[in-house]
Amino acid sequence: MSASILDLAQVPHHIQPYVKQLQAYVSPTPEYSIASFPSKYATYPKPRLAAVLILLYHDTKDDSIRVTLTTRSMSLRSHPGQVALPGGKSDPDDKTPVFTALREAHEEIGLPTPHPSIHILTTLPAQISLYKIIVTPVVAYLSDPTTVLPQLKANPDEVDEIFDWRLDAFLDPSLVPRCRHETKDIPWVSDTQWREHIFQRPTTKSSSKLPAPIKGLTADILILAAQVAYAPLLTSYERWAPRQPHTTEVAIQWVMEEAKRVGGFKTTMKQDLGLPTALVMPRDDQTSSASRKPTSPLATTGAPTAIVLSEEILSPA
Repeated sequence: MSASILDLAQVPHHIQPYVKQLQAYVSPTPEYSIASFPSKYATYPKPRLAAVLILLYHDTKDDSIRVTLTTRSMSLRSHPGQVALPGGKSDPDDKTPVFTALREAHEEIGLPTPHPSIHILTTLPAQISLYKIIVTPVVAYLSDPTTVLPQLKANPDEVDEIFDWRLDAFLDPSLVPRCRHETKDIPWVSDTQWREHIFQRPTTKSSSKLPAPIKGLTADILILAAQVAYAPLLTSYERWAPRQPHTTEVAIQWVMEEAKRVGGFKTTMKQDLGLPTALVMPRDDQTSSASRKPTSPLATTGAPTAIVLSEEILSPA
């Protein structure tokens, strides 16, 4: 399962800079794949790896970049009805996170793969959920949405709805009429906090009931994707909680050590681990010039290098 290389000539001229920034982005953390798992994490259970697909395309109706999202089936045992990106756990035969993301998108929403209009741009920093699953976000661009989007069909066993959202609205929620952005600062370890971002979708003509919001890990991943694409633009809201901690992939090692301390992954509930809801690695503006090392071609443009560990989980538990 593969994707073709994107020629920027296939992208509308005025959004080329944003797609180009995503294409140039180099994640500061390694891809966590079954085939090339870092030896230092050799004891981490390989079935606890996952990937999600950030499928972007140009919408001619409002001239925006859109991202494809889903709501999970109400029949699922874990997180029914919640908004998620297409994706899920890695299978033993999955060679890379890209393979996992495309395979899961095919299973969940019928994304045709391989397809000449689907182009992989980059992967974002690995995430880790409360359920100790390492999630790699894979960013792709759809160069011919008029051909591919009509083919999408929700798998009723996994997905209740397929919808889209403006990517730049994760930086400025007011770009979507009647979208309400809220935050919730959640107590965390060692007297720190984590800020959950909640993007409440407005009601529709067909229903007065508020649809499921975009929040948790899904929101964090998409905020990061928007920050990379639209750098150096910042969020119109305060991104971080006052005492939100910053760290690097040491958080993954911390999870492993905690699991070992309390008896392993299979026998230990997340509550017993005292697992944090969120961690992020230092941004360039929070490190000294002496210790700062460029991790991306976008380092000088203000593009973020955050790794976000969040309360929500995108993939099936």
